[in-house]
Parts: sequence; C-alpha cells; structure tokens
Amino acid sequence: MMRYLFPILLLILLPGCRQELVEKPDNLIPPERMSAILYDLAIMEAIDGTYRGTLDRNGIEPVTWVYEKHGVDSLQFAKSDFYYASRPAAYERIYQEVADRLSRERDSIGEVIRKGNEAGREAVSGKSEKDSL
Repeated sequence: MMRYLFPILLLILLPGCRQELVEKPDNLIPPERMSAILYDLAIMEAIDGTYRGTLDRNGIEPVTWVYEKHGVDSLQFAKSDFYYASRPAAYERIYQEVADRLSRERDSIGEVIRKGNEAGREAVSGKSEKDSL
C-alpha cells in the first residue's frame, strides 16, 4: 500500500506546481528593460546618497525621472516587479545583470581615476615617461 501512496501523491501534487502564483500582467516590462530600469534606479539612489540634496535642488525626483526615461508608470513597474519576484530564477537573472553592469561601470571608472592619478603624478614630478626601473 505504501509503495503506491507516493506515486498517487505525486500525481495529485504535480499539476498544482504548474499553477502560476502571480498572473502575467498585460503590460509586462521585458526582462532587459526591467534590468535597465533597475540599473538607473540604483544609479539615481547612489547619486542621491552621495550628493545629498543635489537632485532636490535641481528639481529632479529620481524615481519619476527613471519612469519617464523608460516610458513606464509606477503601477506597470510594480506589477512587473511583483511578477518577476514570483519567479526567483528570472528575478535573479535580472538583478545579476544589474549587478554585473554596475560592476563593469565601477571598474571602468576606477581605471579612469587610476590613469588620471598616474598622469597627475607624472606632471608633478616633471617626467613625461615612466622610468625603466
């Protein structure tokens, strides 16, 4: 009897696993665009955190600016975010893409700063080329 119980339970439970927990919204933001929106939101948050008040003084509301840039509204974004959050693998891919892009930007900015510092040191020391030592 026990040996038949597991297959029967499996047959009953499997169709339930296929049910969607969150219905796909009609105006779902595609994953690539969702990633771009989240990237811009992260950048705006970093600007606001680093240069506190600068956006306010210039009349920029970060979230509204990002929504307008990408042609979405808050409801469309919220529904799309909720939909992707109900699909952990898709949500993780979107956020990983954002993290990778932020990392690439950080690395390229770091390289520019490093080169600028080297050029500044050379200018101060009066050397135009690096020593061979």
